[in-house]
Amino acid sequence: MNTTGGLVGCIIGSLFVGFLIANVVYRLVWLGVGVLGVVGGYFFGTLLYSFALALLGWSSLWAMVLITIASSVAGGYFAFKHPQSITVISTSGIGSYAFMRGWSYFLKGYPSETQIIEDLKNGIKPEFTWVFYVYIAVFILGWIGSMWWQNNHEQEAIELVVKDADYNRED
Repeated sequence: MNTTGGLVGCIIGSLFVGFLIANVVYRLVWLGVGVLGVVGGYFFGTLLYSFALALLGWSSLWAMVLITIASSVAGGYFAFKHPQSITVISTSGIGSYAFMRGWSYFLKGYPSETQIIEDLKNGIKPEFTWVFYVYIAVFILGWIGSMWWQNNHEQEAIELVVKDADYNRED
């Protein structure tokens, strides 16, 4: 990617892969909803562990791994049982988390997951400042606000997308 040709090739390759994934998700909506549930569960587990680490000082790499795996599995399970609800919850959560983490990379104050893992491996307790709690507040307010917005303004669109994923209902 140090050359213009490398950059152009990377962009074209990314667009091609994105097109393929979009095509598969369009045809297999239930798969997309399932992946959304797993990814949403992963983000929730990561955030939950970060919060437990900051408040309780629970510095265990295995706890982090187990919480994120359990949250991912739970997110996938609930995505297949309640696709419409998980679509709203996960898209709101992932979007709010990405928004908050994007700001935290520029403004600092929230350690990256990589830094937390490295600190835990080396027996160092990661430090959290007051800014971390501001980021958590931004995340929670963003999550609640975007769930409210989707439930009040985007419900028809969500129903159209998720109706194909609702394959396990016997109505």
